[in-house]
Amino acid sequence: MRTIITALLMCSQLIAFQQQDHSYSVCEALRNISDLNGAIVTIKAEFSSEVGEWLVDNNCGPTINVSGYAFRNWIAIDWPDSKLVQMELKGKYVFPVDTESRNRLRRATAARRGDTNVTLTVEGLLMTRTPLSMLVNPRAPSNPRGFGHLGAAPARLVIKRILDVEVN
Repeated sequence: MRTIITALLMCSQLIAFQQQDHSYSVCEALRNISDLNGAIVTIKAEFSSEVGEWLVDNNCGPTINVSGYAFRNWIAIDWPDSKLVQMELKGKYVFPVDTESRNRLRRATAARRGDTNVTLTVEGLLMTRTPLSMLVNPRAPSNPRGFGHLGAAPARLVIKRILDVEVN
């Protein structure tokens, strides 16, 4: 019995290690959002900050369609000290703000000029609404209730740390 319990614990630790070792694209994360909801994941994607801050992927078709509303392949990103995050988590503490990561992102966005892109590899807590039908207003399905500006993203990534920043 003790051997079986030890083997199960080792398997669960190996699976957790393998999941942390995998970097998802935005499309992969959104396709698997129900399984990844509430998990610490790593996502590598283009960063956009026109209105709000997003990880975006325009290279795949719509991955989440709720009641006829096709969400863009965006994941809103927020820091753990964001009032929106704290409200969503009802005051639960997730992890401290990584100030070095925040500063890296600020430096990268300040260095961006013209057509340059910023690609981020971000580790964080992935969140969506459950059931997914809660992502739209049932009385007005064209009105999203997601995350980020105007509820436009079907998911939010609460930043634990930024692992890599590429400006190209």
